[in-house]
Amino acid sequence: MYRKTFESRLARSHLAVWVAAAWHWSEGHNVRIPKTVDDQPDNGDLFIREKADEGWKRVEVKHIRRDWTGRSDWPFKKVIVCAKHSFDGAIQKPHQYLIFNHRMTHAIRVMGDAKDTWWSEEIVDSKRGGVGQQCYCTWATAVEFLSVPADLMVAP
Repeated sequence: MYRKTFESRLARSHLAVWVAAAWHWSEGHNVRIPKTVDDQPDNGDLFIREKADEGWKRVEVKHIRRDWTGRSDWPFKKVIVCAKHSFDGAIQKPHQYLIFNHRMTHAIRVMGDAKDTWWSEEIVDSKRGGVGQQCYCTWATAVEFLSVPADLMVAP
């Protein structure tokens, strides 16, 4: 069961990573997408460099099954940022998280340097058989809601 869920999520996330990469590239950033190894945890979905003399910054990309267009129709008071173990165990902490809505027309940006606004909470995932895990969360008022540029939107 877990392997099927993992493969489904991985396939769904690939397109979101490419859209995120194109978005950062369109803003003038250098972009690097590491090779994905299916049976190992990744060390970042993509990396950006804003200036040639800066180091690479890690970006984590998520694609969820809910649709929203902004803060006004986000259906929750909080945003789940990531699994606690993935952040705590990361050698290079993520610079940002981009969380795309289902249609990939909008995204939420959570900055890694805002971690002081996060808290840890057990989240139960029905797609993983009701198993819970500790996740970092933040208030929806503490994140940035964005519209994906029209030329980067993927037609249904």
